[in-house]
Amino acid sequence: MRWLVITAIGVGLLLALLFLSETPLSGIVNEIGGLRAQYVEGYAFSPRHAAVNAASETLEWILERHRAENKATFEVPPPIIAINFGTADSPIGPGQHKDSGQLFEQHPEVGYGWGWNCDLQEVDSTRARENVEVDVAMRSVVIPDRHHKCVYEPSWSIDLKPGNYTVKVSSTDVDYHLSSGSGCHVQGVKLGDLPSENTCATDEDVACVLLPRILVRPGELLEIYGSYRGGCDSLNYVEIYEADDNIAAALSTFQPLETNIVDPAMLKVSSAMP
Repeated sequence: MRWLVITAIGVGLLLALLFLSETPLSGIVNEIGGLRAQYVEGYAFSPRHAAVNAASETLEWILERHRAENKATFEVPPPIIAINFGTADSPIGPGQHKDSGQLFEQHPEVGYGWGWNCDLQEVDSTRARENVEVDVAMRSVVIPDRHHKCVYEPSWSIDLKPGNYTVKVSSTDVDYHLSSGSGCHVQGVKLGDLPSENTCATDEDVACVLLPRILVRPGELLEIYGSYRGGCDSLNYVEIYEADDNIAAALSTFQPLETNIVDPAMLKVSSAMP
């Protein structure tokens, strides 16, 4: 009983610390988790161990609720630009712009240039689907070099201002529910290397992933590349947002909810190591 009282007092003090300090809740949880790990490593199970466990688990629960409430109340701003891939005649959703596999060109009415290094219309690599059970904007894709006719590996690019961006990309093909874009790359990051924390998949959009803090350097374009032969089965749409952890967390569908979605830059560093 004494340790239950101490645990309750400890949790109360930790909550007071949360509201009176500038330490993020996640940081307090990590510190308490470290204490718990020390008890696990250095001591046999004891009332003290139980107290630390209880405090840590309570704060983890509070953090999870806090994240869920933030996600529920946070209003995601419109993307900087949203591109829907498909045929010349396939419909697009509100706020989207069309890409029907054409070569790179400027779109002065939008303020950006985008397109491919291979004419996917000419090589029969755009598709409109007939699945009427999904949103009309999901019913089209490009299949990068479906028939292996491009001279170079298909690459789509857009001329953004230098900076960091959160990129939401879908390779869902609604006629082939299990299709994916695991072989597609965004700014050098292979989508198949991303962990489950980076998912934005839904029942309808089964192959959606998030890439926060994608860097576009001066003189660079943001690039998505890969071929059907190399496992880049299809591309449905791409949405580009300013780099913001709150945006990434709100777009994420991973459970339990996490804000520390893996930074693709780390994957690029690790993949370059021998």
